[in-house]
Amino acid sequence: LPVLDNDTDPDGDTLVAELVGPQPAGAEVRQTDGGLALQIDVPEHTDGVLRFRYKASDGRGGEDEADVEVTIRPESENDPPEARPADPVRVARGRSVDINALAGWTDPDGDNVYAVRAETSVPGDTATLLPNGRLTFRDGGQGGEEKSVAVTVSDGRVESTTDLPIRVDPVDAAAPVANPDHARAIVGRAVELRPLANDVDPTGTGLRLAKVERVADADVTDDPAEGTISFTARKAGTYHLDYLAANGPGSSSSTIRVDVDEPSDDGDPPVTADDTALVQSGSETLVDVLANDSDPAGGVLVVKSVDVPEGAGVAVGVVDNRVLRVSDSGGLTGPVPVRYTVSNGRATAEGHVQVVPVKPPAKPLPPIAEDDEVTVRADDHVTIPVMSNDSHPDGGTLALAPELVQEPDPAAGTLFLAGDTLRFKAGPEPTTAYAIYEVVDALGQATAAQVTIHVLARDEESNQPPKPKPVTARVLAGSTTRIAVPLDGIDPDGDSVRLDSVMSAPTLGRVSDIDGNVIEYTASADAAGDDTFTYRVVDAMGAVAVGQVTVGVAPANEVNHPPAAIPDRLWVRPDRALTAAVLLNDTDPDGDELTLVADGLQSADRLGGEVDGDRVEMLAPHDPGSYALLYTVADARGATAVGEVRVTVDPEAPLKVPLGRDDMVRPEDIAGQSSVTVPILANDEDLDGSIRELSVTVDADDVGVNGDGTLQVPVRDEDRTIFYRITDADGLSGGAFVHVPGRTSAPPALRPGAALEVRSGETVDVTLDEYVVTRPGTSPRITDDRSVRSPHSDGSPLVADATTLRFTSAPDYFGETFISFEVTDGSGPDDPAGKVSTLTLPVTVTPSSNQPPTFSGTQLDVAPGETARLDLAALAEDPDGDALSFDTGPSPVAEVSARLDGTTLEVEASPRASTGDTGVLEVVVDDGEGNTARGAVNLRVATSTRPLAVANDDVVRDGKAGEASVVDVLANDTNPFDEPLRLLSVAVVSGNGTASVDGDTVVVTPAAGFTGELLAEYRIADASGAPEREVTGRIRVIVRDRPDAPSAPTVVEVRNATAVLMWQAPSANGSPITRYVIRGDGGFSQDCAATTCTLTGLRNGQDYRFTVVAVNDVGESEPSAPSETVTPDAKPDTPQPPTLTPGDRQLEVSWTAPANEGTPIRSYTLEITPAGPGGGQITGLTGTSTTITGLENGVSYRARIQALNDAPDPSEFSAYSVAAAPAGKPRTPSVPSAERAASA
Repeated sequence: LPVLDNDTDPDGDTLVAELVGPQPAGAEVRQTDGGLALQIDVPEHTDGVLRFRYKASDGRGGEDEADVEVTIRPESENDPPEARPADPVRVARGRSVDINALAGWTDPDGDNVYAVRAETSVPGDTATLLPNGRLTFRDGGQGGEEKSVAVTVSDGRVESTTDLPIRVDPVDAAAPVANPDHARAIVGRAVELRPLANDVDPTGTGLRLAKVERVADADVTDDPAEGTISFTARKAGTYHLDYLAANGPGSSSSTIRVDVDEPSDDGDPPVTADDTALVQSGSETLVDVLANDSDPAGGVLVVKSVDVPEGAGVAVGVVDNRVLRVSDSGGLTGPVPVRYTVSNGRATAEGHVQVVPVKPPAKPLPPIAEDDEVTVRADDHVTIPVMSNDSHPDGGTLALAPELVQEPDPAAGTLFLAGDTLRFKAGPEPTTAYAIYEVVDALGQATAAQVTIHVLARDEESNQPPKPKPVTARVLAGSTTRIAVPLDGIDPDGDSVRLDSVMSAPTLGRVSDIDGNVIEYTASADAAGDDTFTYRVVDAMGAVAVGQVTVGVAPANEVNHPPAAIPDRLWVRPDRALTAAVLLNDTDPDGDELTLVADGLQSADRLGGEVDGDRVEMLAPHDPGSYALLYTVADARGATAVGEVRVTVDPEAPLKVPLGRDDMVRPEDIAGQSSVTVPILANDEDLDGSIRELSVTVDADDVGVNGDGTLQVPVRDEDRTIFYRITDADGLSGGAFVHVPGRTSAPPALRPGAALEVRSGETVDVTLDEYVVTRPGTSPRITDDRSVRSPHSDGSPLVADATTLRFTSAPDYFGETFISFEVTDGSGPDDPAGKVSTLTLPVTVTPSSNQPPTFSGTQLDVAPGETARLDLAALAEDPDGDALSFDTGPSPVAEVSARLDGTTLEVEASPRASTGDTGVLEVVVDDGEGNTARGAVNLRVATSTRPLAVANDDVVRDGKAGEASVVDVLANDTNPFDEPLRLLSVAVVSGNGTASVDGDTVVVTPAAGFTGELLAEYRIADASGAPEREVTGRIRVIVRDRPDAPSAPTVVEVRNATAVLMWQAPSANGSPITRYVIRGDGGFSQDCAATTCTLTGLRNGQDYRFTVVAVNDVGESEPSAPSETVTPDAKPDTPQPPTLTPGDRQLEVSWTAPANEGTPIRSYTLEITPAGPGGGQITGLTGTSTTITGLENGVSYRARIQALNDAPDPSEFSAYSVAAAPAGKPRTPSVPSAERAASA
């Protein structure tokens, strides 16, 4: 309920709404979006009008109240979405702007709305719109100052369209639009503010956080490079932070309102807000359900479980106990309510996600690719997450094209693909390198973007340490989570960064492993609440920094839940071996480890499936088409789920580059070894082939490649990083890096398999030498007794002496625990030559007397006329390791019987059993020593326990407008029963044409004059006849024509006799675009392979205008609208860092003019951090020195410089200078005084 939309504040303050007075009858009103709106939850079967009163406050003492009336409507009534009038969106001439097009839209019925399409009013302009409302408008340089974009929004039933006004400004007059922000925080807890996220940059060049005003009673730290603010309040209240956003010479200010509460100690449950998941047929989406939920105590929230209605047509998995992965499993026909349970460690609450099917577009749109820019040191490497800012307006799946459109200069370095990223291994010399990559969707539509890579010289004097990010993770008690520590992009100089070690130990669990950038954390079985520990990172030049991890631990689920098996999709060429890492996207809500069931493959005859560890090996058939294989995944307690692999075999399928992942050799693995064997292929993938067919090469002469693809790496005294390549059967190559610690640099580590077992109440001494390995000639010793911790000790001292730990468990405790301690291999804790590590030794405490077993309940489904089995032993544990026996009571469900066969429960339902009947079967566990435990298995009679049918896509590649195509849609579908599938219905969902059912086939007829892709969906039922088991398949009929016209080219950048242009790909109309042709003034013409293209052979200073045409197998499109005038010029080279000379409250800054092949340098821009009294940026400097005054003495400042000439873009900023602090002259000393002292 956007109740504040029609409220105003005379000062322009941010308003917050809250309920006053009683709740409306039978409903619940609560804040959402931090109080910027209200949310009402209405039970089923409610009708009439609900009334309540709310209060709006400005955070400065101003308040007012108003009434709300909510009319409850039946499903049969529906009004279209509505938009309130919008202010004009400002954009600079020839530039782009990003906005939220759904801002201001509401639905009178409370339906969820999503964006459908956007159409521009002026030829040459482009507008791309995502379903979540993100609109990118690019001005084509044509037309006047007033324009518009027609935005269409749907509530899932009907659409509404409104014109969004656009105002085009000159580039030098396009200042940012800074919008107010609001956040909530808890006293003493840091919150990250991102004020630029809702601000608008009319130039499309990117906003910078130029200045942030400090406030009393709070710690405020801004990061201009990231555009973030860390805010920690020392007392409750409302704070207002003023900030300045800049996009170069233009700037704009706004205010952030932060409402800070005292932490709640009352055990209050979390506060949840509703979420929406937009899912297109055959695709998936991720929903961060915790992003708008909160904890009254300020703790970390943890998603414990998810509940999906039977027959919903979607598969939902919990990722990292935070995000829901929602995937269409073939049956999504309407909105589906999904519930999730969230915990703060003390209490739980229920949240809701509405899954909304999104109709496919009438004409498929191409992907959106954005340019990327990174920095790296010479002889170092960098990962470039190029797809992190790319998207698809139709929600389609994107992949990197296997070959780069434009390679960088080989002298600059080596650029290669790695999954959805690019990786660059820099050469020895500083330079700037350029490359162009393409992203491709499932229909073969492609869009390109440019990558700019700045290679900096190695400069140890000005090297800055990394800036590690705070990391938040979540886990259930007794489970293990893998915490990915972000290492890419955290170093100001672009240095590669690696995770070095854990610095301080957690208290509610233990760090069980460090693998590359992943910290493996295992929570204690009785843990709950927030745990923290620190980690250390080191850059390629040796600079170190420390980051913090916070782990939210929630109590384990009382009942075991089955895994969530998310569909996998492969698009490959015929007759090739395939390796599918099917478990990568599967999850378990209880945090259990998942395994593939060796004999759990179904419908594998056409793909020849075979389980190999955690992967499935297959063979792509010779005949093109769609195929499916079903696999079974099991958790540690025997619960299973069936997943599917859909394989599309297509002779024209785009090839994929094999994916290499970095390997980190552990310090303990090199102890006493002259060389180590590194199984590099164990975590690598061939995305369209078999891992078994990859070949390995390496660029180090002393490193060998073994016959099984492992590397044999000699151990040196110093650390080393080795680059290797993997090449598939298609000749495509990927790569990765192996880091091997050196003998003299390896920190102390636990010996392989180090663990301790002790009987409860007994004392054991731990000699460090037996459990810890150190560098040759050294031995381990404790640095500080205070660093030693164990959560389940008896409280007696844990340190016997500097080289011995002593552990006694708490009275009557048994189970898993640990001892964490900080150890050095130096002569003592203060030895600067010593290497220091924080280690965690796992301890198993066995009971001192026999203990009863435990049993975890679960649910068992059985279908009428069938038998279901469950291994009860997998659900039971005995602390003493006693052999367990089981007994059950009679089945509580009519027409269902239960019996035991050893430890296996067999439940049989007669054909007369009623679907939906449930009951609780009591289970008794006996350890044979007089101890028993009771548990339960929830029985349910399900329509069927077999997997759903799989309706594979059908494609008609040679469709003709006005002519019928007969499609045998059932021929490639997967049937879980022996009885045949039934074809129920079909409908055209995209494109113009008709479709009808004819027996077991579908007749599809594109309309006369139609071109492009017609999409029809058909519905099938299996032998059960149950409506909830119906699934949907798709038919694609392609009618080829020449492409539509591309958008007008726009300038990415100009360089020396060169211009880089980009344009939006048009609809290919059924035949993939093979090339583009750019034509310009003076007879210029150049073929281009993609939508971003570097034009060469131009003349500096000459004006050009360009048009572009797209070409496919049918023909050449109409030309685009012309570009703006393009004038080649070379921007200045990157300057060297400036020099700072301190004075009293001032700094003198001087620099050297950079090399420049273009027009003369006309000015410089200086940035200083932290910002001075006039802000963080000074523009229009015409010399090579300046003095900045009004600074604070004793504060350390750094500066960087940028050069501007007549080229459209300035030079890159230099690296930051060496830090300098202003200082005044010391005060005149006071007159000394002297007294006579008695002599000894």
